[in-house]
Amino acid sequence: MQIPYCTGLETATLSKELTLIEENAFRDCSSLAAIAIPDKVETIEYSAFAGCSNLATVSLGRSLKILDYDVFEDCEKITEITFPASLQEIDNGTFRGCTALMTINSLGTVPSSLGDETFDTKQYLRANVYEPRGTLDAYIASSWGNFANLYDTLDPSSAVNLVEDGGIGINVVNGNIVVEGIADGANVEVYNAGGQLVYSGDATSIPVQGHGVYVVRTCGKVLKVVL
Repeated sequence: MQIPYCTGLETATLSKELTLIEENAFRDCSSLAAIAIPDKVETIEYSAFAGCSNLATVSLGRSLKILDYDVFEDCEKITEITFPASLQEIDNGTFRGCTALMTINSLGTVPSSLGDETFDTKQYLRANVYEPRGTLDAYIASSWGNFANLYDTLDPSSAVNLVEDGGIGINVVNGNIVVEGIADGANVEVYNAGGQLVYSGDATSIPVQGHGVYVVRTCGKVLKVVL
């Protein structure tokens, strides 16, 4: 599937059966604001989302292995990205020109390989990178060591930023806990690691402050998610 230069495209829902997103698939779709990569996708080819200047919300699937060259180049509204534990390779220019990207969560206990110019100098100097507890030395010894701010604070038992239980799904997207698969008006409660209630209501996208473990209670289910 390729629909490059479709400047009027604001939303896109991808098939759950996709395993590959082809080169230039959404290139310069400048109105596209959000994209969720299905869990079976293993490779996103080069420049697939390059020039999507309004793209702010990106959720990467749990099987992703390769982000090819320039995939998100000049996506200047992305502020946060979470890499699944499956990710093995991020090539040159993937996040070049992503001027707002200041929070990077890498869930891999083995650091993925980075190209020489995967990120901009500004990101290497100013972005905060969070990786699983106990992996700091491995990240410093890898190409991730070029980042000035590395923190091993994530729960290593969190294999991906998606939790599912009985058809209920929880994504972490740009600092928001996003709840899917519940009925309209269903009550959602969010607790921090200290057991304090930080939200109660019927919203399905809930902003929370700070990284850490949160517990979500809804529709008789209790789910843990890590930011």
